[in-house]
Amino acid sequence: MAKVLVVEDDRDLLYIYQTALAQAGFEVETASSGSIAQAVLQRATPDLVILDMMMPDGNGIDVIDYIRACPHLAQTQVVVVTANDRWEAQTEQRNVEFFLVKPVTLRDLVALSKRLTQRRPASRP
Repeated sequence: MAKVLVVEDDRDLLYIYQTALAQAGFEVETASSGSIAQAVLQRATPDLVILDMMMPDGNGIDVIDYIRACPHLAQTQVVVVTANDRWEAQTEQRNVEFFLVKPVTLRDLVALSKRLTQRRPASRP
């Protein structure tokens, strides 16, 4: 079973994404801020991070940089889901797999998550 970390400060979207991904068979963890995401990533090795960019305690760039700096997260893929396309150039420089601008359909998000996690072996224990 693939592991996904959803990082989103909008509690409603966080719940919606978590529910849709769990129903699709993913093991889902959540974080409502960048600092919480980094704390989760210290102990977890998700296959995929679905990441909002604008959060009250920093931005998604900090989380991406953290992921890219940690050897245990070398295989973790990142999909940015944000309301503002101004982040696209910065995320391209950091090798994110996809950059999506909200609103995003749940069907598309789940399908993309499945496609990305099927490209690589399932999570390490």
